[in-house]
Amino acid sequence: QSEPPRAEPPTPTAEVRHFAIPAGVRPDRAEAVEWLLDQEGVTVLVDGYNLLFNLEPGEFTTGAARKRLGTLMAHFVRKAGLHPIVRIVFDSTLPGHRDTRWAGPGVEVMFAEADRLADEEIVALAGTTPSPVVVVSSDREVQEDAARGGAVVLWSEAFVEWFAGL
Repeated sequence: QSEPPRAEPPTPTAEVRHFAIPAGVRPDRAEAVEWLLDQEGVTVLVDGYNLLFNLEPGEFTTGAARKRLGTLMAHFVRKAGLHPIVRIVFDSTLPGHRDTRWAGPGVEVMFAEADRLADEEIVALAGTTPSPVVVVSSDREVQEDAARGGAVVLWSEAFVEWFAGL
């Protein structure tokens, strides 16, 4: 008996782009944000309170702090010029759905449902958003889960250092 002929795998119709931080660029340093500025069509998912805690440890849960973060991320978007989308995700204790709102051109602010952590929302978005995706968080679990889903991870400290240079 002869074996049935093997089917050839389909030829990809679109080029798959390798998306990773270049060798030698540390994900916890401003140089990683500089690299990110040159990436086209990126969705950046920000662990809002995690980044704010690193920026403003004493005031990170206030509405004013959230607004400042939106302004800083809008500055990042303007500097990038390659139309990244930034989604800042915060935890919420309010029941029900809260609409996403714009904090500036290219910057969305969203709150996780009261029964879901922002961390869970970020990982879910990282897994369902068309690549390339960058997750900004210093939370080890978020970093690992997002990376497993194919996202590039930058630490919050990278943005803190980058913002300090503005």
